[in-house]
Amino acid sequence: MFIEEYEEQYPEVIDALRQGIEDSLQFYSFEDFDSKKIFSTNMQERLHREVRRRSRVVGIFPSQEAYVRLVTSYFLEY
Repeated sequence: MFIEEYEEQYPEVIDALRQGIEDSLQFYSFEDFDSKKIFSTNMQERLHREVRRRSRVVGIFPSQEAYVRLVTSYFLEY
């Protein structure tokens, strides 16, 4: 088994694997599993492009809070 083979060589890695394997594989329990949406970053990249497009129109923001408000309002709208 993988864990038994590498446990002595990499104890920290195997410990992290044991602690996080259930969380890492949790999305397989969903009934309607669409691997294209989970494994692709297209949707995320599209959101980032829209935020960049909208922030370029403003140019310089008066504060970081103003930028956060713009991004948050776009995400809520989306």
